[in-house]
Amino acid sequence: MSLFVNEAGLLLAHAWITLPMHAIPAPQCAETKTICATSELALKQKLFIGKNSDTGDRFRPDVLYRQPTDPAMDPEQAVFRIQGFVADANLHPIGDWNKRPENCMQATQWIKLGPGLFTNVFTEQQAAMDAICQFVRSALFVEKDNFLYTRDGAIYLNRLVFTKPRAGVTPLKWDTSADKTFFPALEKVKHDWVIASSTATYTRISDTRARPVSAAAIQKGDFVDVAIVADITAPHNTHRQRKVRLNLLRVVQLKARAIKQHHIFPAKSTDGGAQNEMHSEPRPLHAQSMDGLEDDEMEQ
Repeated sequence: MSLFVNEAGLLLAHAWITLPMHAIPAPQCAETKTICATSELALKQKLFIGKNSDTGDRFRPDVLYRQPTDPAMDPEQAVFRIQGFVADANLHPIGDWNKRPENCMQATQWIKLGPGLFTNVFTEQQAAMDAICQFVRSALFVEKDNFLYTRDGAIYLNRLVFTKPRAGVTPLKWDTSADKTFFPALEKVKHDWVIASSTATYTRISDTRARPVSAAAIQKGDFVDVAIVADITAPHNTHRQRKVRLNLLRVVQLKARAIKQHHIFPAKSTDGGAQNEMHSEPRPLHAQSMDGLEDDEMEQ
């Protein structure tokens, strides 16, 4: 699977697993390159879709595994990553959030991920995603995949990011399974909304305390590392065909200061053309605020 490395040869995907978010180094544009084979055959040889596999020779550090909560209804799932630039991101509330927040029970975030400077790298990552999904389907005997997630050279992903807690419901807690430590999994935001907890992943490391990034913190032009879960829907109606779905699991913003922003995405001009400049410079996570919830995203 194609991944980025910096000029020191540090694999950013490995750093994403083992380091806190603020410690992830920025990629160097001139030294960025791809590693690992992306062919379907290589993936079939190296990728193992299983339940908490601890076999060293079958474990891929860039593909994580998650136990099914209900084996009968929720088959084995694979979690993998792709890196790219945010071409667009938005918050989509289900219901009228502006006028009647009490009637809007949840909101989803969708992200359009693009190649930026690295078209070849991004194309290889898309090919790896296709191969992984194909392998998941063949391994789990899924006959059909109806979920369209790529078009126009971009990847479209979504996840549930906000949910409105019901009265009397106890907040969820993290369970790391490794050290039996519990952490709060809900974070309060405006209008008494909470950020939905990220799905727990089972890895070979003990640090699973990374927090999900809020929808307002992801801006156009950000260089991000996205964890994607490929799961199989198992409808109650056995006559319906199962399918692979790709959903956002976690987004990590990589501070790519070394990359010239005016080469990433062209800005739209008034005459419908394009310019070679970015709208704005991406901001670090600590500088982000929740003000976006009251501006563009709240106007939907």
